[in-house]
Order: sequence, then structure tokens, then C-alpha cells
Amino acid sequence: MGVFDNCLVLLELKNEPFKEKKRLKSAVTNNGGKISFVVNKQCSLVVTNSLSNLSSSRLRSIQKLQTPVVGLDYVYNCVERGVLLSVDGYKMEASSASSTPPPPVSSPRRGPLTHKGLTPCRITSMSL
Repeated sequence: MGVFDNCLVLLELKNEPFKEKKRLKSAVTNNGGKISFVVNKQCSLVVTNSLSNLSSSRLRSIQKLQTPVVGLDYVYNCVERGVLLSVDGYKMEASSASSTPPPPVSSPRRGPLTHKGLTPCRITSMSL
């Protein structure tokens, strides 16, 4: 079992050297993850080097779907430790990057996401 088994990860890596982009993509795919190109309900995680790289439409989707946004070190630390870590220490707050307020919460948070019948990827956040 890979660290990112059943995870669909969007990599938003503007201004990163090609080799670094390739290294990150390999870290995800070689450890069971799949690369996403859109933020949708199947997307488990967004990895970026800067919130300023995210378009306003991506930010709205991230906020609406409550998709975690983390830095590059999250991927490397997960692989290094051999486990899918909690996003808490790595989370970038997408709401602070946009002047658009997040949409009101009208329904309870849904359970773990699944993709095409796969076991859900469990990205955790610890409550304080």
C-alpha cells in the first residue's frame, strides 16, 4: 500500500523548476496517488508552493469543497515517514488568499471522498 493510495492530488506548481515538478509528481504517483487537473469533489488535496499561484476560480472551488491546501513539504514528509500525515501542520489557508468570502455552510461536512469505487483517502485534520 502506498502513502497516497486512493488520493487524487492537484499540483499547482507555478514558478517551480521542471525537475522539482517532476519529482513531486513522482512522489505522489509512485506512492499510490493520482494527479488531478481540476478541483472537484474527488480531489483529496491541493499541493502548491504559493497561494498566489491559485486562480480565483480554483480558490472558490477549494473553499466551497473544503479541499485542504498544503505546501510541498507535506508530500515529502508523508513519503519520508511512510504514512499519510494530518494536514494540520501543513495547511495553507486558502480563504486568506482571496477577497471573496467563503460560501455559507448549508450542510454538514461530508464523509471521506471516494473515487470510482476506491477506498477513500483519509486526509485528517486534528481538532484542538
